[in-house]
Amino acid sequence: MGRYEKWGGRRRKPSKCGILWGILGLLCIYLCVPGSLHYLPPPRIGAHLCWPVLSCGILGCTGVDHGGGTVLGGPGLWIFWLGAGFTVVFVTILAKRVLAGQAPAADPPRSLEGQLRRQRAARLAAALSLALVVIPLLWVLTALLPNAFMYWMPTDVAESMAGTAYYAEDSSSWLQTGLIKLSDHYILKAYPDTTLFYGFLEVLALAAAALAAFPPLEKLLTSRRHPGGMSLGENLTVGLFAIMLVFWFIYWLQSHSYHYAKSVIDGVWLERIARTFGLTAVLFMGLNLFPACKKSLWHEAFGVSWERGLWTHRWLGGAAVAFMTLHILTMFCRYAQLGSFPYDAIHLHQFYPINKNGVLVAGLPDYDNFTIGTQMLVAYPALFIFGVLPLFRNKGWEIFKYTHFFFLVLIPATLLHAESSWYFLIGGVAFYLVDCAMRFVGVTSPTAVLLSAKTYEAEGGVVELQISKSHPYPGQFAWVNVPAVSTWEWHPFSLASSPSDGVSKMCIKNMGRGTFTDKLYQLVREGDPSALTVQLDGAYGPMFDPADHAAFLLIGGGIGITQVHSTLRTFSQMAVRRELPASLKMVRLVWIVRSPELFRVLDDSIAQCLQAEYPAGSPKFSVTFYATGGDQSTATFAAPLKKGRPSFPQIYSEAVGDLEALQSSAGPAGTICVQACGPAAMVSAAEEAAAGHARLVFDAAAFRL
Repeated sequence: MGRYEKWGGRRRKPSKCGILWGILGLLCIYLCVPGSLHYLPPPRIGAHLCWPVLSCGILGCTGVDHGGGTVLGGPGLWIFWLGAGFTVVFVTILAKRVLAGQAPAADPPRSLEGQLRRQRAARLAAALSLALVVIPLLWVLTALLPNAFMYWMPTDVAESMAGTAYYAEDSSSWLQTGLIKLSDHYILKAYPDTTLFYGFLEVLALAAAALAAFPPLEKLLTSRRHPGGMSLGENLTVGLFAIMLVFWFIYWLQSHSYHYAKSVIDGVWLERIARTFGLTAVLFMGLNLFPACKKSLWHEAFGVSWERGLWTHRWLGGAAVAFMTLHILTMFCRYAQLGSFPYDAIHLHQFYPINKNGVLVAGLPDYDNFTIGTQMLVAYPALFIFGVLPLFRNKGWEIFKYTHFFFLVLIPATLLHAESSWYFLIGGVAFYLVDCAMRFVGVTSPTAVLLSAKTYEAEGGVVELQISKSHPYPGQFAWVNVPAVSTWEWHPFSLASSPSDGVSKMCIKNMGRGTFTDKLYQLVREGDPSALTVQLDGAYGPMFDPADHAAFLLIGGGIGITQVHSTLRTFSQMAVRRELPASLKMVRLVWIVRSPELFRVLDDSIAQCLQAEYPAGSPKFSVTFYATGGDQSTATFAAPLKKGRPSFPQIYSEAVGDLEALQSSAGPAGTICVQACGPAAMVSAAEEAAAGHARLVFDAAAFRL
């Protein structure tokens, strides 16, 4: 067994990325300061770019005055906000570094009741923030500001805010824009599309507040009739979204007047269908940015961790790709109807009559909208990147991950191409940028120091890392970067430690030659302490609430034991401190491996759990090991070792019988929460065996990125 240890709290050197971030922020702020305040050359750059911003306001004051008002012709606004964001992040990182040595001691662990009460309060605060502040503010912006950036001039913005005339629909439209007069200068335009979009989000936020405030309601809406099925709350959400989508199609197909009811566009059904598909793609893109954030108010409000909600990101992303494809194909049909296909499908100089009289003249392009060509250059590769590469992410994870950042090109191109798309994208973009800034601050701050690292030879090799960063809940995971292995690669691994340990412990299996895990294993095995530093992003994962079940059955397969071991260790420590509810009667762990040598990785910790002195009334702790191969003749471990594959129906039957023996005949029957983490085939087999069992609640702890 190779090993090296580095104990102590030696502070890491400042991150090069953090220093670069700060320099960029200071440079942008320097460029944005008026020329009269500069003490270094060039003194006029800041004044030229940003004096209009500082003199007459943020909206629309970023260019030069050509006699018709200040137009959006210069980069000052974007440089201003970019510099401000860089500077805030840099100052936060700097403050955390300066104050790192003066950080107060960690608070003692709260009781379970205190933890649950704090979780509920945080969820309720997040949900009310969304429902009462964030969503109404976003809707008000869409109701006041012009839909196109080109009209973000001081005079046009003022006219838009005070205007009562609008051209979104005509008198024959089924859905009409409503007016809400706040004053003579501020009149809200309740456009049907934005009202549908933000109304849907508002209902979700209010529902999240109700779930946080009333636990019985949450239990009702989150219950599932069978494992893997949708809960009542999820079915209601899908139904509400379907209703919203019906009215969405009605508005864009029948009610909306495109380009002020221009006949060449507004009166052609093929054109309306194509544009409706494009705007529906924008709708899904806007929603898809919310689950893309690893942490946000939405996750906090619903108490759902990022990886548990990742399925919504896949479905919404797939829908966005599908409607992008439909938009492109129907536009091809429109080009054929106009006689300009396939020329307009592949050429940047088009005949498509977008802003002119709609009359095609042979040999003379009628194109005067550069955003169509820009979007063509972006959308065609985007369909491959987001529609095809995700199908092969398990075989080429790094390729999938880095090409996925192409959305940083797709979103700006969409904002330019579809004038009103910012109505639906602004919220998701804001949430994503805040999430990125928070994660960057967390990663670059000096909070993760490698305390020890060692290797085990079992099943091709296992690396154990202990990092000086705690995590709030058991069963979580974190993203790890080891610069000595790869500067750019970040990989998620489950945490085997408990929150009370005050560290993040990972057991990382070698997954084969040439992989990240193999390089890490070889590096630790060689024992070069100077080459091994780590950065940690996280922890992420579900909250912890053991109060709803009478027993927990934890099933780990191979190295998947880390997630359920964290839960076992947490239960053990809480039982010693008398913090578990009296209704919890049993905690049982089943660990299944190929080679018994893998048990050595966590055998000492499991022995501590089994040998702890528990007070009266604590749940009964038990552990069983199963080995399907390897030499088992001389192996001795903390728990009984059985040969061969276990029978999940038998394990469940024994667990139910043991729980009934522990429970009072007069007490409630209670349920058994089954948590399984390991190979996909094992988790599927455990889930199928639990299906339909009235006393079992299955929870697949494993997740797929």
